[in-house]
Amino acid sequence: MSAPMPPPPPPPPPQHQEEGIHDVVVLRIRDHLRQTGQHGDDLDSPSFADRLARHLRRLPCGYFIGYLDLDAGSLHEFLRHWRILDDCADPDKRPIFHARFMTAVHMHVHRSAPYYVGGDKDDDDHQELDTVTMFLHEIVFSGVDRPRILARLTALVSEVGLNVREAHVFTTVDGFLLAIFLVDGWETEDAGDLITKLKETSALYSGLS
Repeated sequence: MSAPMPPPPPPPPPQHQEEGIHDVVVLRIRDHLRQTGQHGDDLDSPSFADRLARHLRRLPCGYFIGYLDLDAGSLHEFLRHWRILDDCADPDKRPIFHARFMTAVHMHVHRSAPYYVGGDKDDDDHQELDTVTMFLHEIVFSGVDRPRILARLTALVSEVGLNVREAHVFTTVDGFLLAIFLVDGWETEDAGDLITKLKETSALYSGLS
């Protein structure tokens, strides 16, 4: 007996509904920018609203729907992605890598202490705890969307010695890719050296720009 077919993916929202979500996100982002004093008088300029709406419309609904509930952190994240995609339009700047330190996770791991003759090997006294710190970083990549580019990116991240814990990948209607990875494996908080290492290693992989 053949296995049952998986249910089809949910259909995308109707065009008019997607336009409504765009409008809501544009208004909320402008309100947050006004509250934080960013962009000054540009906020009331029709050209700013047009650029903001145009940026949102180039991305899939699954991206911008996450910005219906804005806070200061997600606002900065949105603006960072906007700037990265704008820079990606310049061939001389591609591929673009951005990295930032997110948090440090402290874990306790058991380490076997020296075993003494006559002792009980199951005795907890022969187990010592070490504290291991794991640094989590966010990596944002942008380049031209090409076949197998995600496989190349995954190989690049692995080559640098990183482990992907979470990934979000979006393609734009004008042919670019925005990939966001949460990784561990970098041994310091410093993100500058991580960006340098990513750029150096990317030279080994064709088709990333």
